[in-house]
Amino acid sequence: MLEYLLRGFWFLSITLPVTTKLALGGRAEELFKWGKTLERSRDHSRLLVPHSYFALFYLTGLIFNSILCADIWLGTSIIKGTVALFHPVLFLPETWLLGEGRWMAVVLLQFQLLRRLSESVWVVKHEDKKMHVLHLVFALAYYPALSLSIPLAGLTPIPRWLAVGGVWLFLWASLHQYTCHSILADLRRPGHPYGLPRGDWFDLVSSPHYLAEGVIYLAMFVVSGFNYLLGMNCLYQIVNFSVICCPPTHAWYQETFGKEYPKDRKILIPYIY
Repeated sequence: MLEYLLRGFWFLSITLPVTTKLALGGRAEELFKWGKTLERSRDHSRLLVPHSYFALFYLTGLIFNSILCADIWLGTSIIKGTVALFHPVLFLPETWLLGEGRWMAVVLLQFQLLRRLSESVWVVKHEDKKMHVLHLVFALAYYPALSLSIPLAGLTPIPRWLAVGGVWLFLWASLHQYTCHSILADLRRPGHPYGLPRGDWFDLVSSPHYLAEGVIYLAMFVVSGFNYLLGMNCLYQIVNFSVICCPPTHAWYQETFGKEYPKDRKILIPYIY
Protein backbone atom coordinates (compact mmCIF):
# COMPACT_ATOMS: atom_id res chain seq x y z
CA MET A 1 0.00 0.00 0.00
CA LEU A 2 2.83 2.40 0.83
CA GLU A 3 4.25 1.96 -2.66
CA TYR A 4 0.89 2.99 -4.14
CA LEU A 5 0.78 6.03 -1.86
CA LEU A 6 4.22 7.06 -3.12
CA ARG A 7 3.09 6.57 -6.71
CA GLY A 8 0.18 8.87 -6.00
CA PHE A 9 2.46 11.43 -4.35
CA TRP A 10 4.81 11.58 -7.33
CA PHE A 11 1.94 11.64 -9.82
CA LEU A 12 0.34 14.61 -8.05
CA SER A 13 3.73 16.33 -7.76
CA ILE A 14 4.18 16.06 -11.52
CA THR A 15 0.69 17.02 -12.60
CA LEU A 16 -0.45 19.63 -10.05
CA PRO A 17 2.02 22.39 -11.05
CA VAL A 18 0.98 22.10 -14.69
CA THR A 19 -2.75 21.87 -14.07
CA THR A 20 -2.62 24.70 -11.54
CA LYS A 21 -0.82 26.94 -14.00
CA LEU A 22 -3.26 26.07 -16.77
CA ALA A 23 -6.21 26.77 -14.49
CA LEU A 24 -4.97 29.94 -12.77
CA GLY A 25 -2.53 31.33 -15.32
CA GLY A 26 -0.20 33.96 -13.91
CA ARG A 27 -1.83 33.76 -10.50
CA ALA A 28 -0.48 30.23 -10.11
CA GLU A 29 3.10 31.48 -10.31
CA GLU A 30 2.51 33.67 -7.27
CA LEU A 31 2.05 30.53 -5.18
CA PHE A 32 5.40 29.09 -6.23
CA LYS A 33 7.64 32.14 -5.94
CA TRP A 34 10.13 32.76 -3.17
CA GLY A 35 13.13 34.94 -2.39
CA LYS A 36 13.88 37.67 -4.92
CA THR A 37 11.04 36.72 -7.28
CA LEU A 38 8.53 36.99 -4.43
CA GLU A 39 9.66 40.49 -3.45
CA ARG A 40 8.14 41.93 -6.65
CA SER A 41 5.14 39.64 -6.54
CA ARG A 42 1.57 40.85 -6.54
CA ASP A 43 0.83 38.33 -3.79
CA HIS A 44 0.61 40.08 -0.43
CA SER A 45 -0.68 36.99 1.31
CA ARG A 46 0.08 36.51 4.96
CA LEU A 47 0.78 32.83 4.27
CA LEU A 48 4.51 33.47 4.10
CA VAL A 49 7.30 31.95 6.16
CA PRO A 50 11.01 32.80 6.44
CA HIS A 51 13.20 31.50 3.62
CA SER A 52 15.54 30.09 6.27
CA TYR A 53 12.96 27.36 6.89
CA PHE A 54 14.57 25.60 3.94
CA ALA A 55 16.83 24.02 6.54
CA LEU A 56 13.80 22.21 7.97
CA PHE A 57 13.29 20.47 4.62
CA TYR A 58 16.73 18.92 4.67
CA LEU A 59 16.65 18.16 8.40
CA THR A 60 13.38 16.25 8.03
CA GLY A 61 14.70 14.27 5.09
CA LEU A 62 17.95 13.63 6.91
CA ILE A 63 16.13 12.09 9.86
CA PHE A 64 14.20 9.70 7.63
CA ASN A 65 17.18 8.79 5.49
CA SER A 66 19.43 8.33 8.53
CA ILE A 67 17.16 5.52 9.67
CA LEU A 68 17.78 3.74 6.38
CA CYS A 69 21.53 4.32 6.66
CA ALA A 70 21.58 3.03 10.23
CA ASP A 71 19.72 -0.09 9.18
CA ILE A 72 22.25 -0.73 6.42
CA TRP A 73 25.54 0.15 8.11
CA LEU A 74 24.81 -0.83 11.73
CA GLY A 75 22.55 -3.78 11.09
CA THR A 76 20.00 -2.49 13.59
CA SER A 77 17.03 -3.80 11.59
CA ILE A 78 15.01 -0.69 12.44
CA ILE A 79 13.28 -0.77 9.10
CA LYS A 80 12.86 -4.54 9.10
CA GLY A 81 11.20 -4.39 12.51
CA THR A 82 8.96 -1.55 11.35
CA VAL A 83 8.02 -3.52 8.27
CA ALA A 84 7.14 -6.54 10.38
CA LEU A 85 5.09 -4.37 12.75
CA PHE A 86 3.06 -2.57 10.09
CA HIS A 87 3.09 -5.25 7.41
CA PRO A 88 -0.63 -6.14 7.79
CA VAL A 89 -1.58 -2.46 7.52
CA LEU A 90 0.76 -1.05 4.87
CA PHE A 91 1.43 -4.26 2.91
CA LEU A 92 5.18 -3.61 2.89
CA PRO A 93 7.45 -6.25 1.34
CA GLU A 94 9.74 -7.73 3.98
CA THR A 95 12.68 -7.79 1.54
CA TRP A 96 12.41 -4.11 0.65
CA LEU A 97 15.99 -3.24 1.66
CA LEU A 98 17.78 -5.77 -0.53
CA GLY A 99 19.82 -4.68 -3.54
CA GLU A 100 23.23 -3.02 -3.83
CA GLY A 101 22.02 -0.22 -6.07
CA ARG A 102 19.44 0.84 -3.54
CA TRP A 103 21.82 1.13 -0.61
CA MET A 104 24.19 3.17 -2.77
CA ALA A 105 21.31 5.51 -3.65
CA VAL A 106 20.49 5.85 0.06
CA VAL A 107 24.10 6.84 0.78
CA LEU A 108 24.13 9.40 -2.04
CA LEU A 109 20.87 10.91 -0.78
CA GLN A 110 22.37 11.11 2.71
CA PHE A 111 25.33 13.02 1.32
CA GLN A 112 23.02 15.34 -0.62
CA LEU A 113 20.88 16.10 2.43
CA LEU A 114 23.89 16.71 4.67
CA ARG A 115 25.46 19.03 2.13
CA ARG A 116 22.28 20.98 1.46
CA LEU A 117 21.57 21.33 5.18
CA SER A 118 25.07 22.70 5.81
CA GLU A 119 24.76 25.08 2.84
CA SER A 120 21.38 26.31 4.06
CA VAL A 121 22.84 27.07 7.49
CA TRP A 122 26.33 28.38 6.65
CA VAL A 123 26.47 29.36 2.96
CA VAL A 124 23.09 30.68 1.78
CA LYS A 125 22.25 34.18 2.98
CA HIS A 126 18.52 34.06 3.70
CA GLU A 127 18.28 37.47 5.40
CA ASP A 128 14.64 38.66 5.26
CA LYS A 129 13.57 36.61 2.24
CA LYS A 130 10.22 34.84 2.36
CA MET A 131 8.47 31.91 0.70
CA HIS A 132 4.87 30.73 0.54
CA VAL A 133 3.80 28.29 3.24
CA LEU A 134 2.88 25.80 0.49
CA HIS A 135 6.61 25.33 -0.12
CA LEU A 136 7.05 24.38 3.50
CA VAL A 137 4.15 21.92 3.51
CA PHE A 138 5.22 20.21 0.29
CA ALA A 139 8.92 20.00 1.09
CA LEU A 140 8.30 18.49 4.52
CA ALA A 141 6.60 15.62 2.68
CA TYR A 142 8.94 15.57 -0.34
CA TYR A 143 12.19 14.43 1.23
CA PRO A 144 10.71 11.64 3.39
CA ALA A 145 8.83 10.43 0.30
CA LEU A 146 12.05 10.51 -1.71
CA SER A 147 13.90 8.58 0.96
CA LEU A 148 11.18 5.95 1.27
CA SER A 149 10.96 5.59 -2.51
CA ILE A 150 14.47 4.17 -2.78
CA PRO A 151 13.95 0.78 -1.07
CA LEU A 152 10.37 0.20 -2.19
CA ALA A 153 10.71 -0.12 -5.97
CA GLY A 154 12.12 -3.09 -7.82
CA LEU A 155 15.82 -3.29 -8.68
CA THR A 156 17.31 -3.70 -12.14
CA PRO A 157 20.96 -4.82 -12.04
CA ILE A 158 23.32 -2.46 -13.88
CA PRO A 159 26.96 -2.85 -14.96
CA ARG A 160 29.54 -1.73 -12.43
CA TRP A 161 30.93 0.87 -14.85
CA LEU A 162 27.48 2.45 -15.07
CA ALA A 163 27.15 2.55 -11.27
CA VAL A 164 30.60 4.11 -10.92
CA GLY A 165 29.75 6.62 -13.65
CA GLY A 166 26.55 7.51 -11.81
CA VAL A 167 28.47 8.21 -8.61
CA TRP A 168 30.95 10.45 -10.43
CA LEU A 169 28.08 12.25 -12.16
CA PHE A 170 26.50 12.83 -8.75
CA LEU A 171 29.73 14.23 -7.28
CA TRP A 172 30.38 16.42 -10.35
CA ALA A 173 26.90 17.95 -10.20
CA SER A 174 27.14 18.38 -6.41
CA LEU A 175 30.37 20.34 -6.80
CA HIS A 176 28.77 22.65 -9.37
CA GLN A 177 25.68 23.17 -7.21
CA TYR A 178 27.82 24.13 -4.23
CA THR A 179 29.87 26.48 -6.41
CA CYS A 180 26.75 28.18 -7.77
CA HIS A 181 25.26 28.61 -4.30
CA SER A 182 28.55 30.13 -3.14
CA ILE A 183 28.53 32.57 -6.08
CA LEU A 184 25.02 33.69 -5.17
CA ALA A 185 25.94 34.04 -1.49
CA ASP A 186 29.01 36.17 -2.31
CA LEU A 187 26.80 38.60 -4.22
CA ARG A 188 24.64 39.33 -1.18
CA ARG A 189 26.33 42.33 0.43
CA PRO A 190 24.97 45.09 2.70
CA GLY A 191 23.31 47.75 0.57
CA HIS A 192 23.59 45.56 -2.53
CA PRO A 193 21.29 42.59 -1.92
CA TYR A 194 21.49 41.25 -5.48
CA GLY A 195 24.16 41.24 -8.14
CA LEU A 196 24.62 39.71 -11.55
CA PRO A 197 26.02 36.20 -11.05
CA ARG A 198 28.89 35.16 -13.28
CA GLY A 199 31.17 32.17 -13.47
CA ASP A 200 30.77 28.39 -13.53
CA TRP A 201 27.40 27.29 -14.98
CA PHE A 202 26.01 30.82 -14.57
CA ASP A 203 27.73 31.58 -17.86
CA LEU A 204 25.34 29.13 -19.51
CA VAL A 205 21.98 29.33 -17.70
CA SER A 206 20.11 31.54 -15.24
CA SER A 207 19.39 28.74 -12.75
CA PRO A 208 22.46 26.48 -12.73
CA HIS A 209 21.79 25.32 -9.17
CA TYR A 210 18.50 23.80 -10.40
CA LEU A 211 20.27 22.29 -13.39
CA ALA A 212 22.74 20.67 -11.00
CA GLU A 213 19.88 19.45 -8.80
CA GLY A 214 18.31 17.70 -11.77
CA VAL A 215 21.61 16.03 -12.70
CA ILE A 216 22.08 14.92 -9.08
CA TYR A 217 18.75 13.09 -9.02
CA LEU A 218 19.34 11.69 -12.50
CA ALA A 219 22.58 10.17 -11.17
CA MET A 220 20.71 8.65 -8.22
CA PHE A 221 18.14 7.22 -10.63
CA VAL A 222 20.93 5.49 -12.57
CA VAL A 223 22.79 4.22 -9.49
CA SER A 224 19.57 2.81 -7.98
CA GLY A 225 19.17 0.48 -10.95
CA PHE A 226 16.61 2.73 -12.64
CA ASN A 227 14.19 2.70 -9.71
CA TYR A 228 10.93 3.82 -11.32
CA LEU A 229 9.90 5.91 -8.28
CA LEU A 230 13.16 7.85 -8.55
CA GLY A 231 12.40 8.16 -12.25
CA MET A 232 9.11 9.81 -11.34
CA ASN A 233 11.08 12.16 -9.11
CA CYS A 234 13.30 13.07 -12.09
CA LEU A 235 10.19 13.81 -14.13
CA TYR A 236 8.90 15.98 -11.29
CA GLN A 237 12.18 17.89 -11.28
CA ILE A 238 11.90 18.54 -15.02
CA VAL A 239 8.32 19.80 -14.74
CA ASN A 240 8.93 21.84 -11.59
CA PHE A 241 12.09 23.55 -12.84
CA SER A 242 11.07 24.15 -16.46
CA VAL A 243 7.49 25.28 -15.73
CA ILE A 244 7.47 26.78 -12.24
CA CYS A 245 10.87 27.70 -10.79
CA CYS A 246 13.23 28.78 -13.54
CA PRO A 247 11.19 30.97 -15.95
CA PRO A 248 10.33 33.59 -13.26
CA THR A 249 13.98 33.70 -12.17
CA HIS A 250 15.15 34.23 -15.75
CA ALA A 251 12.55 36.98 -16.26
CA TRP A 252 13.62 38.64 -12.98
CA TYR A 253 17.24 38.74 -14.09
CA GLN A 254 16.31 40.23 -17.47
CA GLU A 255 14.08 42.85 -15.87
CA THR A 256 16.60 43.74 -13.16
CA PHE A 257 19.79 43.92 -15.21
CA GLY A 258 18.36 44.79 -18.63
CA LYS A 259 20.97 45.08 -21.40
CA GLU A 260 23.71 44.05 -18.95
CA TYR A 261 22.26 40.55 -18.75
CA PRO A 262 23.85 38.16 -21.28
CA LYS A 263 21.48 37.50 -24.17
CA ASP A 264 22.83 34.02 -24.83
CA ARG A 265 22.23 32.83 -21.26
CA LYS A 266 19.42 30.25 -21.31
CA ILE A 267 16.82 29.50 -18.64
CA LEU A 268 17.76 25.97 -17.53
CA ILE A 269 19.32 23.80 -20.23
CA PRO A 270 22.53 25.12 -21.86
CA TYR A 271 22.13 26.21 -25.50
CA ILE A 272 18.58 24.81 -25.65
CA TYR A 273 16.11 26.25 -23.13
